[in-house]
Amino acid sequence: GTEVKIDVSKFDLSKNNSGDPIKFWIEKFEITPDLINISGWGYIEGEDAKNSNLRLVFLYENKEVFPIETKQNFRPDITKSVGNKLDLNNSGFISAVPIEKLPIGKYKLGIIVRNALTKKQGLVITDKVFEK
Repeated sequence: GTEVKIDVSKFDLSKNNSGDPIKFWIEKFEITPDLINISGWGYIEGEDAKNSNLRLVFLYENKEVFPIETKQNFRPDITKSVGNKLDLNNSGFISAVPIEKLPIGKYKLGIIVRNALTKKQGLVITDKVFEK
């Protein structure tokens, strides 16, 4: 498929948090010989997730951003457990990254959330790392 370029010009890649604050949790970051399996949830703090788009990215060698194919995962349990009247059903994500497609080097897992309605957007660089 065609590679989607992600615009990160509004974010400061040297910081772990840039733009609007994101609440998130990585439930799985599992490295197998062929794949990196990732799942969890994330949302812009204080906002419904229903108008949000969440993308996983790899920050490569602290300078380049690789988009990761990210599937949305319906998470009514997050709406319930956070319990702050926000609709967080769309906050879940799941992904399987083929390792062979990644250039050799060091990667940090990042999450970008954009809200189409409020135009808020944030980037968080997590503590999940991978080296090929």
